[in-house]
Amino acid sequence: MVHFGLVIFPGYEVLDAFGPTEVVHGLGHPMVNKDAANTQLSIIGPSLEPVSSASAEGSPIKTRVGQTIVPTHTFDAPPEDIDVLIVPGGFGAGPKSLTGGAWEAKDVERIIQFLRDQYPKIKHLLTVCNGAGLAARAGILDGHRATTNKQLWQLITATGPKTHWVAKARWVVADNNKLWTSSGVSSGTDAMLALVDHIYGKNDQGILLGDVLKNGMEWNRAHDSGEDPFAALANAEDVLPQA
Repeated sequence: MVHFGLVIFPGYEVLDAFGPTEVVHGLGHPMVNKDAANTQLSIIGPSLEPVSSASAEGSPIKTRVGQTIVPTHTFDAPPEDIDVLIVPGGFGAGPKSLTGGAWEAKDVERIIQFLRDQYPKIKHLLTVCNGAGLAARAGILDGHRATTNKQLWQLITATGPKTHWVAKARWVVADNNKLWTSSGVSSGTDAMLALVDHIYGKNDQGILLGDVLKNGMEWNRAHDSGEDPFAALANAEDVLPQA
């Protein structure tokens, strides 16, 4: 059994969440994954009420177009056997500096504590975009290498002063393959495919399962974690941990 968990909150970034879970969706097909019957996905949110990507309550940054998802579990009553925890970003993930320091979603501290509690129990954590800032504020990235969205580079790297932030990276793997942080939005799908390769390896035909999935998705996959033109576009440079 490989149990995937997706953290969700008002104002989540859509592709941050649904790119990696599209990969999990593919793992549930017996034609693709011979262990499909042992693949599970749980959606974990602040309550069991539907959660919209449009905005968090009170947010000064809104979109008129939102997608709603219904959690299966809550932060207070999560599944007990999560193997892989996926953490998207979005304006609902903060930090306050995203909105000029005037506002932050009310559930951010609950998410941070949830990640702090869950990290010792799980096998892998995958963050996407500014979801890395949530893990940083939980102390999970302390002493490790990590990356995040290059457009938000200065804002998010400031949340993890004890982290070595790697600018030219589509994703970064640390903590003995337990910690996977990815850059902006679409990079989470590439990181998820790489994590699938790490967990499942090759199929009976000798093809990496991540490649089987990307072909079915018609996804132009980046295999090299350092394949990242966006750091240069944003003038992002490595941020070393403070002593």
